This record gives sequence, structure tokens and C-alpha cells, in this order.
Amino acid sequence: MSETAGGRAQAPLFSWEPTPATFRVEEIGAPAPTGSGEHLQFRLEKRGLDTWQALDRLGRALDLKRVAFGCAGLKDARAHTFQDVTVLGLGAAGAERLAELEMGDIRLGPAVATERKLRPGQAVGNRFEMRLTFSGEREAAVASGLVRQGLDRLARLGLGNAFGPQRFGLDGRAAELGRLLLEPEPAAYLLAYAAGELDLVQQLRERREASGVARPGETEPASSTGASYGSGAEDTPRAAAGEELLVALESNDKGAQRRLARVASALPPTLAPLARQLARRRGDLPAALESIPRRLRRMHLCAHQALVFNRVLELRGDSIRECLPGDHLLSGFKGVGAPGAGTGQLPSGPLYGRRSPWPEGHTRPGCCELAALTEAGLTPEILSRSSLDGARRALCVFPGQAKLGPLEGDCEKTGATAALSFTLPPGAYATIVLRDLHQRGAAPVEMLGRQIHE
Repeated sequence: MSETAGGRAQAPLFSWEPTPATFRVEEIGAPAPTGSGEHLQFRLEKRGLDTWQALDRLGRALDLKRVAFGCAGLKDARAHTFQDVTVLGLGAAGAERLAELEMGDIRLGPAVATERKLRPGQAVGNRFEMRLTFSGEREAAVASGLVRQGLDRLARLGLGNAFGPQRFGLDGRAAELGRLLLEPEPAAYLLAYAAGELDLVQQLRERREASGVARPGETEPASSTGASYGSGAEDTPRAAAGEELLVALESNDKGAQRRLARVASALPPTLAPLARQLARRRGDLPAALESIPRRLRRMHLCAHQALVFNRVLELRGDSIRECLPGDHLLSGFKGVGAPGAGTGQLPSGPLYGRRSPWPEGHTRPGCCELAALTEAGLTPEILSRSSLDGARRALCVFPGQAKLGPLEGDCEKTGATAALSFTLPPGAYATIVLRDLHQRGAAPVEMLGRQIHE
């Protein structure tokens, strides 16, 4: 329930839980295949898996490494998604091999030869469809009318281009790990990473035990011994191995690190390489850091980068729609996510990196950016240690082709009563649209299973 201005309880206009049955994401505008070349391009349809999980499964089926695949963006695990993917290394019979694959929750469209690997950001945007359930004290007709009014306002005025909670990981710790990764020594990052992975395995196991059913994307990592962490017994192989790893990291004791060779196989797959590296090169924490996949470390840095950007949005307030003196303007917004009127230029905020200029504090945009960076404990020296180059991101985004209408097809399993659809540019999050409607009072939203607020 939400509160009205007079303090009276008010029922939410609708509820929504992101699942493959209620959340559909379709990538639009990826470069078309050229018809010739060493790569193959195909449409990937998946349910209950994020993009990396789906590509890893494809890689195992085709005996290919992840680097062989290319995509224009990553799609949510708790959704039914469609996106273009390229693959290299299948040879002349590659299209036939892809067509023969049967993978249940992964489906592949026809493969066409193309010259180049797909890269992040090459798509024009995404089309989202959310299946909503209208309920509460108000009639559905009134509720849907208020939602339509809110969507019309967002299409005209835009909303803050915040990063959604998905950016910060399942347990929300990714941003803190990114901050620790910027420190001169890796000890604090390694300890926090290991502790977080062990906690996450236990949380997922407890959640499954409580529900009796594993949720999509929440498969507990299995060790080579088949041991289970978090069973409640402190002497289980995975729990004991996890404790030894944490002690070895915290103390940086070479004897404790040498003993990790005996217990590494009992650890989750995300931690076993770290334990083995520590056992091989005792006391060499920079080498241990390299055992954590570069993609994962980059994800942590990007999460902290996103946290700082979201703070800039908060400090700018309503001025995210104004081009102020000192603003860095981004241009070329003519398609998905373009302003409804104006020059096609939008003010931007920092995605900090080693090549990012340090903001000056004599303009309002500069003051906001300087405050956000300082609050995050960042300095020019720290930024110089980042492996990210840095970029700019539009502060404001405009949902396009927004529509609220009746559901098509069977909706008995979800109980949904209406379909909300809209388009957003690459990198924008559908959940921010719901959050904006909620915060501005046009549509109080009850999220089941995931908080809108970060």
C-alpha cells in the first residue's frame, strides 16, 4: 500500500514480477548480416538465462570458447529475450550445426554469414513488454488511464537514465567490489569477493529450500566433489574449504595458502581457480587477482561506475532535461530514445575512467559531478588506476512507442491482465520507467519479488 497526500492508504495500481512469462525483451536494430564472411549471425531466443549463461551453454555444445561469440548487448535472465549473436569458428557446415541444436530454453534462428563480430552498443535499442496485473481498490479502467497519462508524460519530458538494480548483481555487492578493485593492493577486493561468493551460494541454496523450486538463473554452482555449501553443518567440505580460503586471504599466510591445494576442488567453481593460484604462488596477491575472470572484474568496475552516475542524476534533479553551461552534450538522438522535440542533444553524466577529465567545480554540472566522485572516494590518482577508459551517458531518456493494452494469448498462468510495451535506447533499463511512474505518484507500483528502488 502507498500513502496519499492526506495520509490515507492507497492500493497499488498494478503489480508485476519479472519472469520469462511476464517480461519480454526484443533487441532491435542490430547490424544486418552481410551475407558473406567467416562469422555466422543468428537470432538467439532464451528464457531464464542471462546472455553469458546462454552463450556458455552454446560454447559447450559447439566446443567453442566464449571469445568466439559476439553480441550487441546483454539481456536479463528473468525474461523471455530475443537478440542477435555472431559466432566464429564453425566452418562451412556451421549453419547446419546450429540448426541441429536442441537446447530447451534456448532457441536459435537461421544462421547467415557475416563479415564482422557483433560488438556491445551496436543495436539501436530494445523493445520491452511487461505483463501487468491490475488490482486493488481502484477499477482497472481508472488505473490504466493513470498509467497512460504517466507514459505520455515520460514520452514528452523523458526521465532519468539511471542504471537499474540488475547492474549491481544478484546480491547488490558488485559496486562495492568495483570500489575495492581501484585500491592499490588487491587484498581487500579478493577477501570481499570470496566472502560474497560463499554467502551467495548459501543464500541461493536456502532460498531454494524455502521455496522447494529453483528459480531461473539461480542454479547453485556444483563443485567437482558434489559437495553442498550451506547445509547447516560446519564440517561440510564446501563450508570448511570456504573458511580455509577466507583465512588464507585475510592473513596472507603462505602456509595457509599452501594448504588450499587440498581443498580447492570442494569450493564453488567461481572460487576454485583463486584457491589454486594462491597455492601455486603463495603471497602473490596480484597473481591471485588474475585468476578472477577479467569479464567479472570489469563488471564490478562498471557497477561502481554506474553507482556514481546514478548519484550524479540525484544531484542534478530536474535539470537533467536542461542543457546548462558546462554540460557535455551528446548529439545524434534521432531514433529510439530520442527527445520528442528539440535539437536531438542531451546533457550527459560521467562513466568515469582513466581518460575521464576531472570535473571543474565552477558550473552546476561540474559541481554535481565533482560531488558524486568525491562522495565515492575517487580522486584523479585513483581514476588513473582504472582499467576502464571512461565515457559519457545521457542523463535523460525518452521511452518510445509506449502502449498499454489487453493481453494477447493465454494469461491464466501469470494472472496478468494488461501488457505494457515501449522502446528504450541501448543500455537503458525498463524498470526505471516503472520506478519513475511510482515516484511521481502517477502510478504507485507494487513489485513482487524485486524492489524498484536500488
